[in-house]
Amino acid sequence: MINVQTEAYLAYIMILTVGILHGSNDIELLFGSFKFQKKQTFQVVSLYILMVLMTVGLFYFIPGITLGIFILFSAYHFGEQHFVKKVSSKSLIKDLFFLSYGMIILSMLFNVNQTEVVLIISQITGMVPSPFLFSVGLIVSVCLTLVFGINLFTSQKIHTSLIREVFLLLVFYIIFKFATVLWAFAIYFIVWHAYPSIMDQIDVLKSNMKTFSLKQYMKTSFIYWLISVTGIGVLFLLTSEMPELFNALFFTFIAAISFPHIYVIRKMNSDQGGK
Repeated sequence: MINVQTEAYLAYIMILTVGILHGSNDIELLFGSFKFQKKQTFQVVSLYILMVLMTVGLFYFIPGITLGIFILFSAYHFGEQHFVKKVSSKSLIKDLFFLSYGMIILSMLFNVNQTEVVLIISQITGMVPSPFLFSVGLIVSVCLTLVFGINLFTSQKIHTSLIREVFLLLVFYIIFKFATVLWAFAIYFIVWHAYPSIMDQIDVLKSNMKTFSLKQYMKTSFIYWLISVTGIGVLFLLTSEMPELFNALFFTFIAAISFPHIYVIRKMNSDQGGK
């Protein structure tokens, strides 16, 4: 049995390596999806950094609202990654299905780790949420996923096994139930989100450049990955004697660099779906 401290170390290692890496190639994707020229690199990078800084500012001035928006964006992002190749519809139902499915994942995580999640949210926002909200969120997200999923199944717009999807949700629940919130999130985030996302990004870049490998992906991602990890390292040094504060700031930092990434991946998938 892994102790809590070891789980935390492993979670941070996984998030700081594969987790951060999967969002570090956004600039390269921007050149492909938005048709920017290489001579516009400075403008593109500056705009990307500005989006990150704006998110940090929003977390400072309106943390509760910003966190709520981030949870919704993340839910959509997780659902999109999981089902983007399994759903052929281009309707609003598809987007709502992605969102509601992602909310099932997050609501399960919040529900079985209520004490830890409440502590993190209170440190980020200054507000103490009622655990009852997590239960409501899970019930609503399950109901909506069923409604939108049935719509997609009956119109033959979704191509997957219902048994497989239910089994996966059961696996997620078991992982969330028997791990700390950080360790549980890291396992789901890396295995079922970050790694598949990297493979999808390589496929897209390969189609744009004719040849693109994992080695090239890591090379083009390295500088942005290094900047992100350095930023987190500075946070750790500043809060080394306050682990709870570091956890809150860590999730805030991840949120800040995730907002532009979520938009880039959404654009990438829209372009691929339109081909």
